[in-house]
Amino acid sequence: MPVEYQVEYAKSGRSRCRLTGNSIPNKALRIGELVENDYGTAPAWMNFDDFENDYASVMRFVNKCGDKPDGYSSLKPKDKQRVNAILDGSSRPVMPLGYVEPEEEEDEEEDEEENESEEEEESYSYRRRASKRPRIDDSQRFSTMADPQEFMQNVQNNIAPSILSSLNQLGQISNASSISSMNQGSLPPSFFAPPPKTNNEHQPIMFDAPRPIFDLLDGISESTPKRPKSTLKRPKTTPKKVSAPTPFISLSNAEPFTTMTMPDQNTSLESMVKRMTPTELQLLLARIVVKDPGQSEAIKSNVLKVIESRKTIKA
Repeated sequence: MPVEYQVEYAKSGRSRCRLTGNSIPNKALRIGELVENDYGTAPAWMNFDDFENDYASVMRFVNKCGDKPDGYSSLKPKDKQRVNAILDGSSRPVMPLGYVEPEEEEDEEEDEEENESEEEEESYSYRRRASKRPRIDDSQRFSTMADPQEFMQNVQNNIAPSILSSLNQLGQISNASSISSMNQGSLPPSFFAPPPKTNNEHQPIMFDAPRPIFDLLDGISESTPKRPKSTLKRPKTTPKKVSAPTPFISLSNAEPFTTMTMPDQNTSLESMVKRMTPTELQLLLARIVVKDPGQSEAIKSNVLKVIESRKTIKA
């Protein structure tokens, strides 16, 4: 469908030129291309002075407007000549450098329709190929599972010898025949008997452990001694109250004592020393600092007496 054009004189100065964006003066010649919008079909106005100097707009008008535009008959003779000069090619703007002719809309619409038809054909062919694919039934699916005989042969040759050798090293099996058979790395055929067959051929295959395995495990659990439960009860201990140390004794860089308690005002140094271990006495003797040198010598002598008395008792 050819694009229609309309020419007229501007009825007001409110319309704007589509090419430049400037307002078209009142009563000035304007040309409009009919385009579709949300409200229907309306002309997109262009000032005729700007239109005849725009090469792309002129060529579009020449190619798309097959006959005289609407409103041509109501134009002045001078303006009719301007329109005719553009249509017959006597007065056209020069093609700008690097101008590329735009593709026709009809060709674009045809290309879109072709692409849509190709996509529909591809989707239809894909659905046809998918419908022709063979469906895998249960018999084919379960045929890919491991053969019971091959599975048991693998257990007998690879898995069973390693398990049985580990049990043999533990020395928990009392049956001599079982131990000798484990050393040889083989078991009687009845040990690896396959499960009984069922009527349903497509039933999933499930392997149960042979009974001799449970017999061996029962023997191991019975022969392994169990740890007796402890009947001892821990005594309840109450935390000791620690009071402030006496002001005349200070410990410098002293390690913490596990059994030592600092004396309070009512505890004598001698009673405190008697409760100490030899290691704590040596540490106390080496690190005790007293303000009065006389008291320091007296304390050290008392500590040495306690150490000597303990040595004589042990002897």
